Amino acid sequence: FDTNNIITIQPAKATEYNICVKIKDERGVVVNKYLKVNVTKPENTSSIASSEIELGDDIKISCSVQGGTAPYQYSVSYKKESSTKWSLKQAYSSETNVSIKPASRTTYSVCVKVKDYFGHISKKYFTVTVK
Repeated sequence: FDTNNIITIQPAKATEYNICVKIKDERGVVVNKYLKVNVTKPENTSSIASSEIELGDDIKISCSVQGGTAPYQYSVSYKKESSTKWSLKQAYSSETNVSIKPASRTTYSVCVKVKDYFGHISKKYFTVTVK
């Protein structure tokens, strides 16, 4: 027992939590209150405008999410499919519309990461062919 009446709990994973709050008065009488909290992992619902574009056009990405706990942040990376090194287009940010201008005619991989308030991350990958 403590006199602090504000407690913050950071869930370790997405699951249902049972919470018991115990209150004790100056006479030692204890009252319990039981709560259930359902923490959901964010589902990455991001999309791209087209899986095929012409050289000179942009890869247009719409970042979105369902579930999890707001606020959300989005990170976008891309690479030529033949490469092992990813380039970061957008570090974690609240920006939901991102454009990438490919430099050559090839196939690109795009990765969108969504991070919620508790740090839960959901990734989604796309493949874009540049003609």
